[in-house]
Amino acid sequence: MIKVVPLEVVGIDGKVKLDFPGCELADTPDKMGKGLAGRPCIHEKTAMLFDTPGPFWMKDVSSPLDIMFVRRDGTVLKTATMPVSHAPDHLARRYYPPRSAAYALETAAGNVKKARVMVGDKVKVKSCIN
Repeated sequence: MIKVVPLEVVGIDGKVKLDFPGCELADTPDKMGKGLAGRPCIHEKTAMLFDTPGPFWMKDVSSPLDIMFVRRDGTVLKTATMPVSHAPDHLARRYYPPRSAAYALETAAGNVKKARVMVGDKVKVKSCIN
């Protein structure tokens, strides 16, 4: 069963930059190992939150991904774009989090740049009250 949580990325000005109404949780070893692999495409509103900061690599992922490493309080610490890789596992590039990262958030490549997500922005559970 896939667990989801509504997440948003909010700028330091309080404006929502990214909205993921159904962010998937990678909360088991199997889900963490698979991540977003095996999907024919990754849509703009697709996101997966990992409760472990990594390292990460692109195994069996057909579309490039953006990754945000996030501190326990939700602060974005680092971002990267991970291109599709056809390298064997032992040669695949690894993406390492900063030491203070507690989570990683993956989404479709281009989302971070398009939304101008920056270090210091916040990942928050979306409020159900508007």
